[in-house]
Amino acid sequence: MSAIEAAAAAAAVDEVIASDTEDDLPPLKDEPPYPYFVLKQDVEIEVNFRSKRIEGKSHITFGLVSGAISQLDELAIDARQSEIDVNNITITALKDQTPIAPPRKVSATYTDPYKLLDYPEYYNWNASHHDLRKIRMRPLMHTRRNDVPAENRELVGCTPVDGALRVNLREAKKTKDTKEVKEETASGAGVAKRPLLKIRVSSVTPNELLESELTGSREFRVTIPFKTKLVRDGFQFVGVDPGDLRYPHAYTRHSIEPGTASCIFPCIDDPGQLPTWTMAVKCPRTLGDALWQPLATQRANGNANNHRDRGLANQSKADRDFALTEEDKLLEMTVVCSGSLSDEIVDPEDERKKIMTFDLDKRVAVQKIGFAVGPFEHVDLFSDFRTEENDEKLGGSALKIHGYCLPGRVAEVQNTCAALAAAADFFTLTFARFPFESYKMCFLDDMVEDTVALQSLSFVSTRLLFPEDIIDPEVDVTRQLVYSLASQWSGINLFPNTRRDLWVVIGIAYYMTDLFLKKLCGNNDYRFRMKTMSDKLVTVDIKRPSLHELGHLLHIGDFEMEFMALKAPLVLFILDKRLMKAPAQTNLTRIISRILYKANIGEKQSEWIINTESFQRVCEKNARNKLEAFWAQWVYGSGCPRFDVFQRFNKKRLCVEMTIRQVQDKALSEAEVLKKTEFLRAIKERANGVQVDAAMGLFTGPMTIRIHEADGTPYEHIVEIREDAAKAAKFEIPYNTKYKRLKRKRRATEKLSAQSAADPDNNEDALLYCLGDVLTNPEDMRKWEFSEWEPDIEKAMDQESYEWIRMDADFEWACEMKTNLQSYMYVSQLQQDRDVVAQQDSMLYLKKSPPHPLVSTFLTRTLVDRRYFHGIRTMAAEMLYHHATEKVAMAGMTHLMKAFTELFCYPDSATPRPNDFSDKKQYLVQSALPMAIAKVRDSNGRCPEPARRLLLNQVQFNNNANNPYSDHFYVAKLLEALAHSLIPEKRRDAGDAMDLDTSVEERSFLGEAIVEIDRFRRMDEWANSYQNIWTTTALECRRKLMKAGVLPKSALDFIQYLQDDTCDLVRIKAFEALVDLGYMMELPIFRLIVSVMSTDRSPFVRDKLLKIFCTGLASLAFGEQSRAKPAPVAADSGELTIVNNTEGETQERRKQFARKQDINVALAALRAEMEEQYAEQERLLMRAVWKALDSNVIGRAEKITLIELCGAMFDAADRWTITMKYPKRWRVNRPVQRQPGRNMIHFQSYFKTAIPQKLKDKEPEPPVRPPEPKRLIVNMKSGAAKPNKPAPPAPRPVSAAPRPSPAPTPAVQQSPVPSAAPSPVPREADSIVAHSAAKASTPKPSIAKPSPSAPKPPPTKPVITKPTVTKPGVAKPGVSKTVVASGSSALQQNGRSTPQATPEPGSNSSINKLQKRPRPDKVPGLDDASPVLKKPKLSIRPDGTVVKKRRMFRFKHPNLRQILKKAGVKNMGPVRDPSQLKNRKPGHPLSARASPAGSPAPPPSESINAKPARKPLPGGPSAASPSPGPASLPPKPPPQASPPPVEGQAPKKVKLVIKKPSSSLPK
Repeated sequence: MSAIEAAAAAAAVDEVIASDTEDDLPPLKDEPPYPYFVLKQDVEIEVNFRSKRIEGKSHITFGLVSGAISQLDELAIDARQSEIDVNNITITALKDQTPIAPPRKVSATYTDPYKLLDYPEYYNWNASHHDLRKIRMRPLMHTRRNDVPAENRELVGCTPVDGALRVNLREAKKTKDTKEVKEETASGAGVAKRPLLKIRVSSVTPNELLESELTGSREFRVTIPFKTKLVRDGFQFVGVDPGDLRYPHAYTRHSIEPGTASCIFPCIDDPGQLPTWTMAVKCPRTLGDALWQPLATQRANGNANNHRDRGLANQSKADRDFALTEEDKLLEMTVVCSGSLSDEIVDPEDERKKIMTFDLDKRVAVQKIGFAVGPFEHVDLFSDFRTEENDEKLGGSALKIHGYCLPGRVAEVQNTCAALAAAADFFTLTFARFPFESYKMCFLDDMVEDTVALQSLSFVSTRLLFPEDIIDPEVDVTRQLVYSLASQWSGINLFPNTRRDLWVVIGIAYYMTDLFLKKLCGNNDYRFRMKTMSDKLVTVDIKRPSLHELGHLLHIGDFEMEFMALKAPLVLFILDKRLMKAPAQTNLTRIISRILYKANIGEKQSEWIINTESFQRVCEKNARNKLEAFWAQWVYGSGCPRFDVFQRFNKKRLCVEMTIRQVQDKALSEAEVLKKTEFLRAIKERANGVQVDAAMGLFTGPMTIRIHEADGTPYEHIVEIREDAAKAAKFEIPYNTKYKRLKRKRRATEKLSAQSAADPDNNEDALLYCLGDVLTNPEDMRKWEFSEWEPDIEKAMDQESYEWIRMDADFEWACEMKTNLQSYMYVSQLQQDRDVVAQQDSMLYLKKSPPHPLVSTFLTRTLVDRRYFHGIRTMAAEMLYHHATEKVAMAGMTHLMKAFTELFCYPDSATPRPNDFSDKKQYLVQSALPMAIAKVRDSNGRCPEPARRLLLNQVQFNNNANNPYSDHFYVAKLLEALAHSLIPEKRRDAGDAMDLDTSVEERSFLGEAIVEIDRFRRMDEWANSYQNIWTTTALECRRKLMKAGVLPKSALDFIQYLQDDTCDLVRIKAFEALVDLGYMMELPIFRLIVSVMSTDRSPFVRDKLLKIFCTGLASLAFGEQSRAKPAPVAADSGELTIVNNTEGETQERRKQFARKQDINVALAALRAEMEEQYAEQERLLMRAVWKALDSNVIGRAEKITLIELCGAMFDAADRWTITMKYPKRWRVNRPVQRQPGRNMIHFQSYFKTAIPQKLKDKEPEPPVRPPEPKRLIVNMKSGAAKPNKPAPPAPRPVSAAPRPSPAPTPAVQQSPVPSAAPSPVPREADSIVAHSAAKASTPKPSIAKPSPSAPKPPPTKPVITKPTVTKPGVAKPGVSKTVVASGSSALQQNGRSTPQATPEPGSNSSINKLQKRPRPDKVPGLDDASPVLKKPKLSIRPDGTVVKKRRMFRFKHPNLRQILKKAGVKNMGPVRDPSQLKNRKPGHPLSARASPAGSPAPPPSESINAKPARKPLPGGPSAASPSPGPASLPPKPPPQASPPPVEGQAPKKVKLVIKKPSSSLPK
């Protein structure tokens, strides 16, 4: 079976549709699978810290698909950003991975795909050519639309990402044949060549041939030497740059999309290719060897060591930049790699290096292999953290966990990873044994992601480390670390078949993690987290792809992975609830444990490769139930259900009538408001053509409804929401209790409480009132100002037939539920239902209730009662400020302040007690209260003074002396709350404008608050807080106050923290503040942001700055930073004018709102803002962005994002200028004086600037054209002639052969008035003419005296007579036409000579005629018979209007240039070719056109500012332009060579402009 047939017989190929319509180019097609696969790969790699490069060899063992040996001509291997030595690539034939022949060299070709990230210098691209650069990078932006499954790759082959390295196999096979043919030809020398027929007999026996077909044909091992000098992607060096004082280390970088692994070493970068591996990493032995810093003893004896030949004794300045202490030089370098360590030796060639070899026995993709090199310290994370009970249970199955960190951080690693041993034991006992020998965790700097899971190894960012006294981030960090551990079972060992199946392994890993956290933190914490994630998913999952389709989009950005990490575990959580109600009554934990157990011991690929369909089949098999509907709605579908529930009690039928409607379609129809943080996601999804279904389907399944009836007994009813009635399902639920509802009175509560205290064993009745019954005695109620139920509400409560109804009691749906239950039912549910999810539902309902003192009372009791879960108490604190209004006498503020002072302050004072965070649940509530108090606002929109003073006292008198835990986070929350209390709130319902004038007390308080904020900021400079949280909080406080107008804006407060040596988190916060305050578009700030964004050494900083930059662009696109347009000023008429522009304001408001709804409208608005507001500095902004794109520090993904942002900011250009170098030639000559015995030759270089043209023997005759109207011939000679004193004409030779006069043309004779020729000079420059100095050798033509019949012009504005010339078709008998020959070059003006007509002395014409000007380009006697066509001059236009006469003046002024600038004159250069001039309206009668028989056009001249003005011509001040016509002399050939270049001068270049073709068809 051929490879194509095998591929067709394999599993179906998934497909995702992408769109390239933005570039109007066809989509790139996926390459078909190549008929070979990878069996094993051995990598030898050396890391050079000082030069920041990697090099080595890659040995890849290929197996051929059965029957593909005849079709395979070359091997396509992935390699990026590397230098491949194609001359030393060898190939070895193998059989059962054993060499059967010596290695031989083969020919190969390699073109680095990363060259497409840059462009040639002669392209002359700028930011307006972003579309061209995007087209150039299309091969790097392409993602496979068809994922070949990972199963049965032996039958299908592999799919390299680009196959840049091509190894030729056919040439290697033909090498031996070619040699034999050459030998035979050489032996038969002198004999005529004859065609040879060569028959080869196969050396393989039929049995061996059959065996090879069955086993899969031959194998090859290809050895590829590589070297990477410029590392952009795939590898990261830390601490090796000058000025970077961190410990040097390096590690591999990874991505979900294929293409990053091939940046490290040549490989088949296919996520479905699963070979075995051997990694041999060569690195320096010590840190001093890594930076070429020898010890003091080695420096003294450096010359005695043969290997110390680098001149280390002479330390250069670069060496001093890497100076280390003697202790640091002795630090041992360690390699932490995937797999198990098999060998560690000293490099036999260099004793300063060592080689560590790691074996990976289990098959794994190249994306899951990584290593790190650095002076890591080993931390034992299993011996001291495992209990004796688990150690006895597990025995040999106990997992060994090793931690590796930089020096000085061992204690932090031990504290951060304290729960990992318990997690590993839980996973081993609950699911399956750890699939690998051991587990390693390496903590690294500058990581973009928090954790990266590799085979038996996890890279963890040092940002997650926290010391023992920090308790705030421990739960979140523990969840991330445990997920990285769970990924070893699901994600590394259990491998997804395609990218669309990633949701299965990700969901299983998170499901395992949450189960461990349930054991660690309790069931309430587990369910509360699931409920919080469910509510977030309902809000976020609108117009988002489904889980199945999301796998192909994970490479777009980390926001897609965050969405999958949110939805996938929730879907499995719901699936577990559904399986519990299936006929088999199984659960998901059992199913997952079976899957993981088979993955550990299974030999079939289907047992350790999972896909969506196989996971569905396993679940259906164990549940004995079909799950197609569940998969279609939650896996293949998008969105979440939203229910509207209407219930009513039917007393006659004793049942509860309930109607459940699904209204999720309304969420799609409602306009979704874009957030600034989602602007980048919208741009990326638009660019990648992400398509989402417009309609959201209906959801079906069982739902548990629990009715707490009158006697308090809960009755559960399971209803099935079916597809036929899914949109509006009606149910009748029977009612069981016939007793009246228990009245909830104070006496009954006190009685049951006392009964519970007296008899703890028999307190079943007390469970009805177990929560929220604190502070119920009259003294407490008076002291706390609590309220009681109103009589009418109590009466309504007594008439109810049930306490409350709980929808979805078993938490089987991730949905939004709205019911028509009364508020007191939710209060009963909050106080009597012990399920934390039910309590959370009640809190969410109370959050939407209007301000009421009774609601504030219940929230305060919930806050104070320590029996509630801390998350519920925190929600109560965050909701109390809603009830602090004057309508309810500021009850919320009173309750908040009373609760804080009672719990955390001394009695009857606002002075805080010393901090004690031993009770972490109480600490979480204490941390939430300050911000809740700061959000209280009065009727003026300001925080009341008592609340502000309370917060200030907490900051001033904070005491953490005896607290075993740090108060860094608590102080940061206090400072943030204090700053928030200073920000006034704009009340929308206030009719009057808000009073912004602050009082004396507020100004004084502001000063005190700023002093406290700056005090902690300065303290952080001397004694660092955890991750400089005090500094970042202080910057955030100033940002809020400046944006609210409380403090004047000052960019210097943040710019001082932008130094490179500042902590990364502080720099990021400073940049964020500058962008949010509107300073981003200031040119210096803009340049700095894009410069740091493209050149910073930390990829984490670059990633954060890119997101901050996108939020700044979102502010522009949404109109938040738009400058106000000046309103039109109406004329002051003295009367009251009422302007009613309601419709215009409404339209403007709709446009502003549309910006935040549609990404296309937002991008159009962004470009409009850039053009309108920043047009003056747009060129500089474009240059800054383009410089960032040209950076060689950023990688492929960063450049793609920058190009998309550049396209969003600037319009694309319609032309493209290419600079090409002139060809270089050499001129050779010999010196005149020759020396005997020597032959000297001089070589001189020059540039060829034109193509030589041969002189033609005969000019082609011009085509016959119809006669034209009269045209003026104006003397263009330099110099000025006075009209009242004409110079005598110079003698001119007369030709012996007179020109014949043609017959008159009737059309010309009937012309009543001559027409004026259009003037080529702009109207604004008609009165100013450039002139040059007159030459004495130039003959001046004479001007005839004016006729007596002509009117005498005034002396100040003399009228200059205009010459007329007879056209060829008009016979004038009294005019003698002569041709004057002159060789003087002074007669030419701008390369053109214009002859003038000479009038006859006895002429009766009223218009004087001038003599013809000499025509040096005409030959006397030859050109007489070709008269020049003339155009008649018209003083009256055809429409009857009289042409206004123009006057030309000559200005002489020292400030002429400034006057011309003010007048708006930009260019008064020479007249251009008429083919380049636009059609103009008929100009002044004095304007004329030049003779067609002119010399070749000169090069363009300078403007009037650089050329002196010339004087008017004698015949009249008229500008001339050449007209098309035949040349009388052959043109002068262009120069063939330019002068030789000066020594060291750059070669000359010529520019070629390429215009973008129009999309419209020609008419």
